[in-house]
Amino acid sequence: MQITSIMGMDVSKTTLDFHLLVEQQSLSAVNNNVQGFKSIHRWLKTSVKELRGLLVVMEYTGIYT
Repeated sequence: MQITSIMGMDVSKTTLDFHLLVEQQSLSAVNNNVQGFKSIHRWLKTSVKELRGLLVVMEYTGIYT
């Protein structure tokens, strides 16, 4: 698989924040639940050309692993 886009993800218990590096687009304060995951998927489908090449990067916090 070839990486076509990189997304940084900030994880917290209640909300999630995202930034697409190549596209320079952000999505903030998304609820960390099923409805939030659906809104993330809709956003990605309109923001990224090919989801198969998306690399998702998260910070290591120790407690969420």
